[in-house]
Amino acid sequence: MPKIDLTGQRSRGLVDGTQASVLKVEMYAHNTSGIKGVKLNKRTGKWVAHIQFKKIQYHLGTYTDKLQAAEIRKEVEEMLFEPFLEWYQANIANDVDKGENL
Repeated sequence: MPKIDLTGQRSRGLVDGTQASVLKVEMYAHNTSGIKGVKLNKRTGKWVAHIQFKKIQYHLGTYTDKLQAAEIRKEVEEMLFEPFLEWYQANIANDVDKGENL
């Protein structure tokens, strides 16, 4: 993973524009589909899958089947989040727990 400039981000809990704790959140209270990153487009009646990572919003497609949208969302989540979280655990998490500044 490339070297990351942490200047000013630590105080906000950010690393490379990403808040690691948010990546681990199962679901927000206002979620109505019951699936993280999947929402119903009321106008079309189709399910929209989306994800946000490093300040970029990704549209993952529109699907007639809610479970298909959920599968796509989960695959992309694993592809984007897991390497970052592994790197974060190995390089940053211990320092955050100790309250150290980088």
